[in-house]
Amino acid sequence: MLEVPVFDVAGKKLGAEKVDPQWFGGIVRRRLVHDAAVIYQNNQRAGTHKVKERGEVAGSKKKPWKQKHTGRARVGTKRSPIWRHGGIVFGPHPRDYSGALPKQMKRAALDSALLSKFQDGEAALVDSLKLAKPQTSAVAGALEAIGIKESCLISIEQADAAGRMVYLSARNLPRVHSLPVADLNALDVLKYKRLLLTKDAFTALVKNRRDGVDLPVPKSKNPAAIEYTHPNRKSRGKPAELVKGEKEARLKAAAAKIAKAAAAKAAKPKKPKAPPPEAKAQGAPAGEQKPKGEGKPGAPAGEQKPKGEGKPSGGPERGAAGAESKGAPKPVQPKPPAGPERGAGGAESKGAPPKEGN
Repeated sequence: MLEVPVFDVAGKKLGAEKVDPQWFGGIVRRRLVHDAAVIYQNNQRAGTHKVKERGEVAGSKKKPWKQKHTGRARVGTKRSPIWRHGGIVFGPHPRDYSGALPKQMKRAALDSALLSKFQDGEAALVDSLKLAKPQTSAVAGALEAIGIKESCLISIEQADAAGRMVYLSARNLPRVHSLPVADLNALDVLKYKRLLLTKDAFTALVKNRRDGVDLPVPKSKNPAAIEYTHPNRKSRGKPAELVKGEKEARLKAAAAKIAKAAAAKAAKPKKPKAPPPEAKAQGAPAGEQKPKGEGKPGAPAGEQKPKGEGKPSGGPERGAAGAESKGAPKPVQPKPPAGPERGAGGAESKGAPPKEGN
């Protein structure tokens, strides 16, 4: 069992509190503490460093002089990295250095950092550190009375009204920082040489590590007290009540805009409609159909022409004019009968020369 001394504000030793190393993991995991500290420091980096390359620096792209026959070194542009005021090669560019650790690794790293303070005798407890108003001299006098001359991290129970008084009183002291016990992390514990906890903060820490009791958190910082939206949505993790109020305001503004447009449209005078175009003087009225065959010269309305009337026949009576009409079929001549009855005509076969008469 380890012992942590307890002092009052005047520096008088009141006793000691016992600490079981098993409450804080039993051993100090140095590699885990180092990894956690590196990640915490990387998360504090802005990553906004930037240099200009040869395509970003000011200067002309014109070739300073011709390639050959000058006696000088060949060069293509004044933005060359080997020239003064030229571009920078392989320089830093904006990037994100942030990293993340699982919750169990964060807690194990913090436990190792606290255990190292208890083992090295660099931790102390103060019986009570309550102030009526912010007073830097009171905190400075308490640290001097306890014997703390190095950098110090003051841990209070929670960030309530009493904790805020301690924070306001200690923030003007060099190399002194204050944090609620629920906000302790491995980097801050290792960054300061000494660790000073109030009696209430130490009791809450021991109950959390030994009995599993939650650390005290003010209602304003309790995640369960305020409902937040999903961080990946458009609201970007805002409180649900704030998002709801913004949505109602947008809907109200849209309804007012629509009502204003409708009122302006109703107040606007309507233009008179143009008169319909007059019907044509000549022609049947609209919707009236002409009788079939009306307007055609020749037969009266409704009378059909006899079939084939006016069309020339394709027989011998057609004459030369009918034979020469476009697309008219040619008359078919009958073939002479074959055999002995054919006579002289049968002998006059196709291609044979005609015989002379008697």
